[in-house]
Amino acid sequence: LLSKLNVTSIHANPFPGLRPPQRQSDTAPLPRPSPREDVNLHASLVSRELQRALNKRQFKEALGLADKLIGSLSKANASSQAQGYWQRAAIKLELKEARQAEEDLRRAVSLDPESAELALSLARFIYRQGRAKEALEILEGRRGLGRMQAPLRARWLSARGVVKLGLKDESGARADFTLAIAADAHAACLSGPGIEEQGRIGPAYFDAC
Repeated sequence: LLSKLNVTSIHANPFPGLRPPQRQSDTAPLPRPSPREDVNLHASLVSRELQRALNKRQFKEALGLADKLIGSLSKANASSQAQGYWQRAAIKLELKEARQAEEDLRRAVSLDPESAELALSLARFIYRQGRAKEALEILEGRRGLGRMQAPLRARWLSARGVVKLGLKDESGARADFTLAIAADAHAACLSGPGIEEQGRIGPAYFDAC
């Protein structure tokens, strides 16, 4: 729903999730789209304009479009709404509106509490605001870590390791880095030779994961 449109030919359906019209006579009335199809179509069009504004780094315009996108998703499922709030939070961060960005991130997590990606985004944001203990509570309180896909589990454990380093828990950080490497040894952000290297990398390392 929130991805960029990818029209490969004039015969392709540019709106994933919408049914193409069936062959009918020129005089037959056009079928009325369902409410869900209306939502998907409008959100797809707004999302395309939003991506264009972001590509041009026109963040104030993008913010208005993000507001519009969230409005268009009001009748969509909670997961889609959560992605809209996440997108707006990212834009607000670019505009240095940290408090409002956090509100949107928390709203996104509340709408889709099963999304580990959203919870990880919130924990990373809180850590960068200097609230390491609060970030660690999110990262340690997550259930189902073993059911995450390996790359996401590696990022989660790595982020938790960085937070523990910030709290001077080197043994805990080392354990999390070891588990992260075991989960996904090919992750670029896990390529340092040891915990000392990870510690020196600091915020850049955290952002890479």
